[in-house]
Amino acid sequence: MIRCILALVLVLGLGSCKDDPVREVVLAETPAGRTFYFMEVREKDVDQVTMTIAWPTDWAYDAANNPAVPHIAAQTLLSGGTQELRPKDVMTFFNDHNAFGTLDATVDHVIGRLQFAADDRQEVIAIANEMLVTPQFDPAWVARMTEDFRSKIEESWAHSSTHRAMSESGVRAI
Repeated sequence: MIRCILALVLVLGLGSCKDDPVREVVLAETPAGRTFYFMEVREKDVDQVTMTIAWPTDWAYDAANNPAVPHIAAQTLLSGGTQELRPKDVMTFFNDHNAFGTLDATVDHVIGRLQFAADDRQEVIAIANEMLVTPQFDPAWVARMTEDFRSKIEESWAHSSTHRAMSESGVRAI
């Protein structure tokens, strides 16, 4: 139900841009034949570009899959470098170009955001593409991201009212 409401809001929001020539929504296609919606928004005196991309996934719906994997993979992709670039080089490049990226895993999408100066578009997109296509999954770094994720879950669990109530009643969940 929530997805239907969000889809309706998105359609209505994008539809309202139809009459604005500066904010036209276009159905486009990648060289590999994948279709996507594109809306360029230009504003006076703004030279920053923000790209938001949502990749559909059904990972969480398969009981055989570990639901933590998309979260850990997303963080490892962002901080792990590429086959050609060390993680330090990627971080330095993004800092030097005032660029910023995030990857967030949800139940049915992985959402990527990339922000950068318009003048740096070609270079930043090339590095971001390299991070997605040829990521460096250093086992030690994956282990660190896994432990970080685990500790955040445990901290959240320890502070939850459900856990406190269960503990007080003598019920043990784990």
